[in-house]
Amino acid sequence: MQFLMEQLLQSNNIMAQGLQSLAIQSSPKGPSTIFPRWDGQHVSIPYFMVGVESYKRDPFFAPVKDWTYTVPGTEAQRRRSFTDLQAAIPPAHMIQFLHHPRYVDNGILMLDHLLERLNPSRPEHRLTNIRQFVGLTQGSHETTAEYMARVRGFDARLNKVTLGEVMTIFCLLGMSDNKYDGILSRYAAGDQQSSQPTSLHSKAL
Repeated sequence: MQFLMEQLLQSNNIMAQGLQSLAIQSSPKGPSTIFPRWDGQHVSIPYFMVGVESYKRDPFFAPVKDWTYTVPGTEAQRRRSFTDLQAAIPPAHMIQFLHHPRYVDNGILMLDHLLERLNPSRPEHRLTNIRQFVGLTQGSHETTAEYMARVRGFDARLNKVTLGEVMTIFCLLGMSDNKYDGILSRYAAGDQQSSQPTSLHSKAL
């Protein structure tokens, strides 16, 4: 009886090892979803970010449960995303990461920080978008389709902006540079005081 139990346990161990080996062999060697290329243009950021979300859902990245930090067991995913990022992002936007050892072969961390910098809701991007939208006009050689494509780009970036945020930026854009030197730069940098100018005395600015 003991001999039969030992044989059964040995057989189960061999089967478990075989299943583990099969699982390793059948796991994807890389993502089937191509990392989206970004042309470096401000107008294309929302579309690039949508493509990134699709890339992150690829089965190859199943071990990555949270893209805001890295954990052991995701080394292959870190290296692959690092390589894909270098091939798809303009060098001018990659240089800020390539000089930091923490990002080497760690595309997960790099991608998280890149998306944070590109997020349209950041004050500097919101300021730029509203300033450009106010002056939006159709070019003399621009077709209606091209013009409407630009309009849709602004809609994608600004459709969650509240009227209060728009009024704040209008207020800042209309302020005198002589009286409030640097106010726009402070807002773009995320200064909380400059983001609520209508509720403050001019001396506080």
